Amino acid sequence: MLECYTLHAALARETSTVRLSALVTRNTYRNPALLAKIATTLDIVSGGRAQLGIGAGWFELEHDAFGIEFGTFTDRFETLEESLQIIVGLSRGERVTLDGDRYGVKDAINSPAPVSRFPVMIGGGGERKTLRMVAQYGDESNLIAEATDLPRKLDALAAHGRSPEWLGSILRTARNQCREPVR
Repeated sequence: MLECYTLHAALARETSTVRLSALVTRNTYRNPALLAKIATTLDIVSGGRAQLGIGAGWFELEHDAFGIEFGTFTDRFETLEESLQIIVGLSRGERVTLDGDRYGVKDAINSPAPVSRFPVMIGGGGERKTLRMVAQYGDESNLIAEATDLPRKLDALAAHGRSPEWLGSILRTARNQCREPVR
């Protein structure tokens, strides 16, 4: 596979309307402040067409092959949460300070700012951790679920505080894409 953000910068030059994003960037591969700058740069060079997809990472073999620490399930999700705090803040024009267990930034700024308020899509379907982070930090969800499990996942998002209007648009999309009925 090609490195996605380099490829997206090239695609930005060759296209004018398509949104540009990795479906899910493995959080473990990049420092979150740098990832916010990468996504911002893509947003600027594309004229506001960037989107950031991010997830905790799951493919241990690839981590091992590249010499990147994989960590435990808990480690990856705690790292993702700290990353989201940094990325979302920087992408919204805030000065970010975080003294976390995994990452630390002090008065970090993201200048120049992105052209758009690029959406952050969080990948995964875990009801306790991932969907809580979607509700708290995400604009979109790459929700991984069987059609029959989708109502329970949407209920979990609602329980984590995601508005019914947002869930309504997701549900309409799911109904159109699933063969099995979704309530």
